[in-house]
Amino acid sequence: MITEKNIDGSPLSREWLDDIYPIARLVAGVLFVAFCGISTVYGVADDLRQPLAQRADAIQRSTEISAESLAWIIGVVVAVSIFIGEVITGERSKRIYALFLIPDVWYSFPWCYVLADALTPDVANIAAYPLALVLAYVAARWGERLLFGGRRS
Repeated sequence: MITEKNIDGSPLSREWLDDIYPIARLVAGVLFVAFCGISTVYGVADDLRQPLAQRADAIQRSTEISAESLAWIIGVVVAVSIFIGEVITGERSKRIYALFLIPDVWYSFPWCYVLADALTPDVANIAAYPLALVLAYVAARWGERLLFGGRRS
């Protein structure tokens, strides 16, 4: 909070910053996890839309679910599986964790590219790719870490 009592002349008091830290960490973690989860659901559904559409009649007869709905359901299952896998493996097994992190970054990348491209309009398009990759990695890697912290054992 802005006060006149700040001894060092800073516009925000240290106490206020310390008080909001857990809330800010929670909000950032939820936003990162939601961003990655939603991008995974959309990405998986988009990847499966064409193959499932080719078998739409058979899918409809056997499951009574449309091919489009099935693509979205599979997307949700994949996103939840990735989240649970990242939380469970965390820092315990880096190789297994990477198996969950890679698709998380993969599906987050296209949305991050749109953001990176908007942030670098006057720079060559090539600058947006590495920036998007870094943004996708940060969102995928740090969402769970912000929510649950690092493994202590």
